[in-house]
Amino acid sequence: SMQVIFGAETADSVPPEDLEIIEKLLSQDPRPHYQEDPERVYGMAYKDWAIKFRAEGLSIFVEKIEKYLSYSLKHNPLVDFTKSLKKLP
Repeated sequence: SMQVIFGAETADSVPPEDLEIIEKLLSQDPRPHYQEDPERVYGMAYKDWAIKFRAEGLSIFVEKIEKYLSYSLKHNPLVDFTKSLKKLP
């Protein structure tokens, strides 16, 4: 299994029980096995968390964990349907 290393403040907003499961999932090296590029940033989701990480040697470096909805709105503004909703009288 891989050693999982969280960046500074990466996991501050994640509840401990979710963080423990995320660490276990990442330790199994979820990236495609045909990929060996240490500079490539991979992504995965767990519950409502978007996780970005890199792998180098026997280590996984977690670069970012954020709520999936806020990640989706930042990277795909079309997902935010609330702006197009009209209030009912």
